[in-house]
Amino acid sequence: MKGQALVEFALVIVIFLALLIGLVIFSLAFYTYITLDHMARAGVSYMMDNALTLAEWNAQHPDQPDKPLKDYIKTLAGFLNTNEPYPMQIQINPPPPLRMPGGYFEVKVSYYFDLLSLSLPDPLSGKEITVMKPIKISAVAGSFFE
Repeated sequence: MKGQALVEFALVIVIFLALLIGLVIFSLAFYTYITLDHMARAGVSYMMDNALTLAEWNAQHPDQPDKPLKDYIKTLAGFLNTNEPYPMQIQINPPPPLRMPGGYFEVKVSYYFDLLSLSLPDPLSGKEITVMKPIKISAVAGSFFE
């Protein structure tokens, strides 16, 4: 009888741990999406509050369009990695020359969630084989210029 309880415990603990790990990974992915959504909305709000300042910046620095806006958005990243190997992507549409009063403005923030990525060594070539690639999570927010 003692051996039966041990075997049942071993079977149940594997299933329980798999569910627990899945719940943690799903929670982190959901946190990532909520953070990206907040970043996109805050970026639109920043643009609406500082449209003239950004227009002046873009006129003086045509090689770095919307850099103050992108820097502000990156400060809201929390624990998300904004650098390599999968940098956070921030797209702002339309580009500065095409923005006009009454037009639509959009901020898209994309991030590669790589907690699920898995690479295994290839015994024949010695290189790594990517079994599961990182998942791209995106959030978009927009508004009309006044």
